[in-house]
Amino acid sequence: MASNLLLAVLFLAAAYLIAQWRTFRKLPASLPRVRSKDANISWSTRWAYLTDCQKLFSEAYESFARNGKTCVVPGMGFKDEVHLSAKHTQWIASQPDAVLSPEEGFREIDKGDWNTGSADYIHDPWQSAVIRKDMARVLEILADAVDDELKYAVPEHLNVATQEDVDVLETMRWIVAQISSRFTVGLPLCRNKDYLYQSLAFADLAILNSGLLIYTPSLLKPMVGFLITLPTRYRRWKIKQYVKPLYIERVQRLRQNGLNTKYDNEPTDNLQLMLRYALEKVPQKVNLTAVSDRVCLSNLASFHQTGVTVSHALINIAASNPEFNTAEAIRQEIADVLRANGGVFNKAAAAKMIHTDSVMKESLRTHPFGTRAMIRKVVSPEGVKTPDGHVIPEGATTSVLSWHVHQDPDLYENPSKFDPFRFSRQRIAGTEKRGVDQSGLAFVSTGPTYLPFGHGKHACPGRFLVDMEIKMILHHVLQVYDIELLPEHNGVRPDTPWVTEAMMPPTGVKLRFTRRSVDKN
Repeated sequence: MASNLLLAVLFLAAAYLIAQWRTFRKLPASLPRVRSKDANISWSTRWAYLTDCQKLFSEAYESFARNGKTCVVPGMGFKDEVHLSAKHTQWIASQPDAVLSPEEGFREIDKGDWNTGSADYIHDPWQSAVIRKDMARVLEILADAVDDELKYAVPEHLNVATQEDVDVLETMRWIVAQISSRFTVGLPLCRNKDYLYQSLAFADLAILNSGLLIYTPSLLKPMVGFLITLPTRYRRWKIKQYVKPLYIERVQRLRQNGLNTKYDNEPTDNLQLMLRYALEKVPQKVNLTAVSDRVCLSNLASFHQTGVTVSHALINIAASNPEFNTAEAIRQEIADVLRANGGVFNKAAAAKMIHTDSVMKESLRTHPFGTRAMIRKVVSPEGVKTPDGHVIPEGATTSVLSWHVHQDPDLYENPSKFDPFRFSRQRIAGTEKRGVDQSGLAFVSTGPTYLPFGHGKHACPGRFLVDMEIKMILHHVLQVYDIELLPEHNGVRPDTPWVTEAMMPPTGVKLRFTRRSVDKN
């Protein structure tokens, strides 16, 4: 029995490798391979991708990308991927979508058509177009809604009477889910525990499914994809039942009143913006399933990335607090800005919180939610020629090693150290010295030396929302609680492990939350 099982496993492994073999040889031999003098990447190098990707990527960066050179490195699903230099960031951003496609690049990773049942949501992402279309107004809507919802969400999910050790990521996931849902679907659904649970479960399953499907041979994808996405489809169905009454009532009222006028007590959440946009621009695609699935996709982006980012920020604040008094600096700055702004937390106020902004930017520099950026797929039949003279063929995936850019000592002094006010010091110095360029120093800025959000016209549109949300969360949490690392960490921030190329979120990491006395507020 055991021998038969072993033979079956070996047979499946052999079949898998044979099915993937062609992907090893797609790229031209002229492209240099990391750890290789010819076009063949060794099995030991492929194994290194799985077991010590951080070191492998470091070699690729130091030997090639740092010097403006293109190289080939093993990637997810045993595919070979092209890593471009960050010095070519502007060139990447300038390429037409018909040459380098970000949509197809992300399809290679997130497998959105499997998780949502339709590639149309990726090819025509009008749920994101809504945000891009009217960002300034969206931010003001978000500010009012999120600031109000945090008054309920923080006491609900961070209910510490005196002192308690709190699982940071798990707590922040629920807080982020609730406040994001206040903006996405509004009251009262944003406080429905089962809706939030189903939405968080969908996000977790979608990420898990993506990883599994990346390593599934194309021949087996229909069967494997159907089976592993059954739980995801169930979560989508559950979410659709919650969205259904909102969809029916709102679409009916919008059609009755017309799209050129607002009706009495019209909601201002993102679902309403999506419905208005879709009824005007793509009315043939307006149906309950499509709208509900796009809500799921919006939740996937906002829940996961914001939850991980604010968790890392809180851990970094706690770890740096003894040296920099980070938490008190944030409290004092936000209090001063809000006092001068009449107590209103809006876009203008958030822009003045430069120390808080610096803490967030530094946290994302040291602990991003991805180690690569500017992910693209070559879709031009003629391929594309890189600035350093290499022709990359159609079908190849390209990216930039962003985490290693952020750790480059030529770009950042003492790059491995979390220095919370690294960027605010530069902004203050720039204000004092006329002519000093301060562009690129804000959390939401993008450029060749700071790439968590990508760069160019396809830079993440949600970064402005994330900026506002995290500043508000820090305000509502830190005005109530002091935070510190647990004694077991000896004042040193817990490591963030790599699993292949992914820097894992701080799962299970706890901080000690102590309620502040009234006279401290």
